Amino acid sequence: MRTSNVLYLSMLILLYGCGNVKYLDDNERLYVGGEVEVEGEEISRGDRKTLEANMEGLLRPNPNTSFLGLRPGLWFYNIGGGEDATGIGRWIRDNLGQRPVLFSEVDLDYNADLIQGYAENRGYFNARSIPDSTENNKKVTAEYTVRLGSQYLIKELSFPTDSIPITKDIKETRENSLLKVGEPYDLDVIRNERVRIDATLKENGYYFFNPDYLLARVDSTAGDKEVSLDLVLKDITPAQAKEQYTINKIFIYPDHSLTGDTIPVTSRTGENFEDLTIFDPDNKFKPKLFHRSLRFEEGELYNRVDHNKTINRLVNLGIFRFVDNQFKVSDSVENALDVYYYLTPMQKKSIRLELLGKTNSANYAGSEVNLSWSNRNTFRGQSF
Repeated sequence: MRTSNVLYLSMLILLYGCGNVKYLDDNERLYVGGEVEVEGEEISRGDRKTLEANMEGLLRPNPNTSFLGLRPGLWFYNIGGGEDATGIGRWIRDNLGQRPVLFSEVDLDYNADLIQGYAENRGYFNARSIPDSTENNKKVTAEYTVRLGSQYLIKELSFPTDSIPITKDIKETRENSLLKVGEPYDLDVIRNERVRIDATLKENGYYFFNPDYLLARVDSTAGDKEVSLDLVLKDITPAQAKEQYTINKIFIYPDHSLTGDTIPVTSRTGENFEDLTIFDPDNKFKPKLFHRSLRFEEGELYNRVDHNKTINRLVNLGIFRFVDNQFKVSDSVENALDVYYYLTPMQKKSIRLELLGKTNSANYAGSEVNLSWSNRNTFRGQSF
């Protein structure tokens, strides 16, 4: 009985597959996917399988979705009428179907370059990718053979050495570097290292810095299958990005309208509280509410952690619908930022009525009415 079931399933898959290709024109071929085979004597079996899987994930286009050798989306597309579908057939095609992916849409050379680049970005600088294809019953599989040599390792790592403050700060992050001498060259690790350095600088006042301002120079002739990495600032790095910025004035607009202008209205007079200037002419909120929520203080270096924590605190108060934060270079203090918070309050009072139909386990039917009332900011933003 088990053998007959397997035979029946095999026949079904065969007939199902053949049924899809019969809708193709004589010069059309169905693309059923790509396969990558990695060759290299110095690569372990585990690494080879990982590389093959990752490379196959890069291949484009994706073939029609399959399950147990069947392509149900393609089948629905065909029985619905394909390009000429009308009526209910068009609905089947558009909602259940999947247009056939043809081999003519596949660029073998492009995919070969793509997976070869992937290998090179992981230190296999002598990689070579060879594309090919096989056809069976109007179905075509793309095949790629990737020949790899040795993976290059990091021999030397250097950080900026000039004397300007930012390069000194970058150099001080070295002990936490993701790049290690003796580890394989990996472009993703280099990218993550730039992000790490940027995050550290953002904690030390470099508000305008960007990971793209860092360049990793690679010398693949540093040794036998080894590279040297030299992290430097790009020449195009703006002067502003090399400077540390402190916090100057802090302005808060707690009754900001989304339809209004976000440029501060200088004709208004704000209330000064500690180092905050609050524009709340109707006194809807107590100033202490903002002083407790804001992490910034006048005169301290900009810090992205404080930046994000302040926004989260304001959002979590539950009384503001939108929180907009802007930083602008001060026109009165050198290398300083004025901070603006535009806060749009939620509706102060609201009522909600819900009518629910209910049936319990004893089959008694009934209804339920829920009435809820909320009054935000009853205590002007105070917490009890």
